[in-house]
Amino acid sequence: MGRTCAACDEWRSNSHFSRNQWMKGLGCSRCKDCVNGSVPSVENNPSTSPRTPVPSRSHPHLQALDDLIASGTLTYDGWEDDVREAEDHHLNYPNLFGDYVEGMRLKQALHVGDRSHPQLQALDNMKRAGLTYIGWEADVLKAEDYHVRRPSLFDSYVEEMRRKQALYVGDRSHPQLQILDNMKREGLTYVGWQGDVRKAESRHVNNTYPVLFYECVQEMRSKQTSYSSQQNARRLAAHESHHPRLPRESDRRIDDRQNQMAEIQESEECVVCWSSKRTHAFFPCGHMCVCNGCADTIQRGNSKCPLCRMVSRQIAKIYQ
Repeated sequence: MGRTCAACDEWRSNSHFSRNQWMKGLGCSRCKDCVNGSVPSVENNPSTSPRTPVPSRSHPHLQALDDLIASGTLTYDGWEDDVREAEDHHLNYPNLFGDYVEGMRLKQALHVGDRSHPQLQALDNMKRAGLTYIGWEADVLKAEDYHVRRPSLFDSYVEEMRRKQALYVGDRSHPQLQILDNMKREGLTYVGWQGDVRKAESRHVNNTYPVLFYECVQEMRSKQTSYSSQQNARRLAAHESHHPRLPRESDRRIDDRQNQMAEIQESEECVVCWSSKRTHAFFPCGHMCVCNGCADTIQRGNSKCPLCRMVSRQIAKIYQ
């Protein structure tokens, strides 16, 4: 198996390509000889077409890389491959060259045990405070990898580790977990609610998209409402089968009110202005019943859900 090198235009087997170059696909992969600047000259191989000359190393990127190599500070395993990859970034992704070289420096610091960087200090403080949940050692290694390769995501991942530890030791003081616990106390009885609780806790831990947690909570409320309605209907049917009675005026008013509420909840129009589509939901009640403009107005006012009048802690846009 092989392919044509994008630089020298010769067919090469897959062993002549680094993994990173091979993953770029046909028409973009350069063989190891071209990456390393050791392409055979035309004189030695007259049957081939003229090749692009090996670029000089006068560019500031390459000079900075050569200075780093000459300093002798790179000793971690695989630094030679990283140098070639840095050269590839210089040619193909020059805007990412500085970040990649900084990642090499961070790798070297980890290799020699230098943990003075603020991110590593934060990680070490967590370890000293006590990480005991299952798999925390692997998460520490992953956090260190984020520190080197994707430092902008490091803080988010460390927060995920904190939430895992809090769940493991039974600390449910976070507002999201309190919402979940309140639902359990109010009564979750539909089939599969335990699995949905675990799903919501997983979305709480993975805090990249907080709205996913609230969408899960809203789905659980809908399931419980539907299940409770079905159970009530069954009990009422069983009761009336043994105790038939004539409908009363109060029952008709209740039915009319329930039908009206059902129509309101099934409608897609904002329950305040009745002119725009519903886009926002209230939490913790979970009612999605207002448009963007009315949500802003309510948030500046009493922040009460217009359906149940419960004071909301958050009004969030729901993407469907």
